[in-house]
Amino acid sequence: MTEKQFNQCLERYRQEDREGLEEIYKKFRSTVYYSALEIVKNEPMTEDVTSTVFVNIALHAIRNSDYIESPKAWISQVTRNTALKLISKERQNDREELSEELVADVSQSDNREL
Repeated sequence: MTEKQFNQCLERYRQEDREGLEEIYKKFRSTVYYSALEIVKNEPMTEDVTSTVFVNIALHAIRNSDYIESPKAWISQVTRNTALKLISKERQNDREELSEELVADVSQSDNREL
């Protein structure tokens, strides 16, 4: 897909033609999926990243009318940023769960000592 075709697809989507986004999805789904898989190394999370990337592309199309000069590089950057955000959220959730478990363990230990 050329730069011009990509931007035409975004414009079509802005005009409520869903096929514009579908064409982008068909062209870039594999690229997004395998790029995300390299980063997150986890298939379920890769699926989350992939779907989020295309939601982000749709939101970008709705909110912005700017011309994307290098679609493949732009999508790669969106994929990378999305994957890293998801990893960060996952790690934060893991830390919170661990903290909750530690607090529960300490509380149980305190109750046993009484």
